[in-house]
Amino acid sequence: MPTLNSQGDIHIPDNLMHSMGLKPGMELSVERQGDAIVMRPVKSRTPSRVEDGPKILGDSGAAVSLEAMDDASGKGAASTTQSETDWKRENRASIASYNQSVEEYGVFSDGIRTF
Repeated sequence: MPTLNSQGDIHIPDNLMHSMGLKPGMELSVERQGDAIVMRPVKSRTPSRVEDGPKILGDSGAAVSLEAMDDASGKGAASTTQSETDWKRENRASIASYNQSVEEYGVFSDGIRTF
């Protein structure tokens, strides 16, 4: 049975490490749930590019260039254009999926546009 040492370290049994895919140096989140301590591996964030977003989010729709997005959104316009409204309606599922991913994992970089 694992024990806690004086530095607060716990040795995780090898069979558990192997079955969970844990590696030395891997980050774990630790939280209290009632009278239990729960540890979970922290998902790694693989650097990615903006253009990889649809693939990462599982969107199989046609790719849209950043220029096309700017054109469709009426960039710089003071009011919402019909083309921006149409684009947002047509891409509602992808936008929702993107926003959910940002909430869960953060953004790809500081320069990413938001919807």
